[in-house]
Amino acid sequence: MNNKVFISGPITGHADWRMRFDDAEQVVTGDRFFDRYGNADLYYRYGYFGFKPVNPATFGDESKSWRWNMRKCIWKLLWCSYVYFMRGWHDSRGCRIEHTFADLFGKRIIYEEDMR
Repeated sequence: MNNKVFISGPITGHADWRMRFDDAEQVVTGDRFFDRYGNADLYYRYGYFGFKPVNPATFGDESKSWRWNMRKCIWKLLWCSYVYFMRGWHDSRGCRIEHTFADLFGKRIIYEEDMR
């Protein structure tokens, strides 16, 4: 299990999507997230074992097609051990596809709603 967390959230139709993904990245790298989902064995063995966010806002390409971006997202998701789903993910076709892959490949799924 690695420390990578793929961030999934609605993009199409959301003008503030980059800001929302940046906020989610702050959550994923925060102490509260680590306290809840961190791997204690690795922490005690190697010291702080924080999470590394994999944020589509940093690698997506708006000049490319939706399919091209989804392929890239799925590829990146497959290399992560965790997937963090932001609010509204169930209203997004892309997020539902990512959820299917995350479930199929046994990723640890975390929902923003559970972080309260």
